[in-house]
Amino acid sequence: MSETSPLKNQLPLRANRKYEMKQDGCLLQLLIKDLKPEDGGSYYCQVGGSETSASLTVTELLPSFKKELQSVEGEEGGSTSLYCELSKPPPPGVLVQWRKNKLPLRANRKYEMKQDGCLLQLLIKDLKQDDSGSYSCQVGGAESSANLTVKELPPSFKKEVQSVKAEEGGSASLSCELSKPPQPGVLVQWRKNKLPLRGNRKYEMKQDGCLLQLLIKDLKPEDGGSYACQPGVLVQWRKNKLPLRANRKYEMKQDGCLLHLLIKDLKPEDGGSYACQWRKKPAATERQQEV
Repeated sequence: MSETSPLKNQLPLRANRKYEMKQDGCLLQLLIKDLKPEDGGSYYCQVGGSETSASLTVTELLPSFKKELQSVEGEEGGSTSLYCELSKPPPPGVLVQWRKNKLPLRANRKYEMKQDGCLLQLLIKDLKQDDSGSYSCQVGGAESSANLTVKELPPSFKKEVQSVKAEEGGSASLSCELSKPPQPGVLVQWRKNKLPLRGNRKYEMKQDGCLLQLLIKDLKPEDGGSYACQPGVLVQWRKNKLPLRANRKYEMKQDGCLLHLLIKDLKPEDGGSYACQWRKKPAATERQQEV
């Protein structure tokens, strides 16, 4: 019996894990396993002086997600990563696109995109509240998405209140600096001997970004004591039970413990039920000093 010789692109093939050659009487078979694009080509079967050939075309499949993105939480000021794993590395010409809320992201100081074979990573640095949202990774026609939630950290004291000495009849100023400005609606509370203070002729409370100041006027001996600054009371103005935001229409002011809502350019539809709600924030920061 003549020897059978299978070839690919005129090169002889040998039976191994890739190629299995079978013969059942007059039927000859070449089984090609674990197909890859490079397996495409011309295959020949030679028996004695006879030869037959055919072509194999392998349609390349785009990568799919072996492991999907998972939702994560991160702390304000920190970093976090989103990971996913593909079924195979992206072929040349197939781009990996990261998106936030459907808008494409670019690598910069904020975002770092990494790829190690099939593993894809998006590193998000210096987390802020507005980094929360829906993130997605697109590769070809495949897409995976997950949510990032950034936990807000309460302001901490960058510079604490310092003890001061002042003369009767004069004025004294206590100041401190926060790590970040209080969020809109967060009330800053000054206290004397644990009792809240109100803005009046005696006390003037000021805020300039992260800098907080208490000005005590017309000093008397009884003004001596322990003064404390505590940011951490959430204030919410509502109209007909719906929350309001500061804008051209609404201006929200604070003078010590006194809260104002200024409604501008009044129209008939501005009529309704208005409410001011407040609640203490958990883990509020407080600093105190003697005067």
